[in-house]
Amino acid sequence: AWQNCPTLEDLRQLLSSKLDAISSEAIASLTAYNFILEALFGAASY
Repeated sequence: AWQNCPTLEDLRQLLSSKLDAISSEAIASLTAYNFILEALFGAASY
């Protein structure tokens, strides 16, 4: 929290390390809601 990234590359590295620390199961639990999937599939069909 409240980290300052002086360059865009520093921000990219920080985000990458934070995202790598999140398990696939945690990501699935946050994004596997039916309404999200329906919206994505609905948008893809247009």
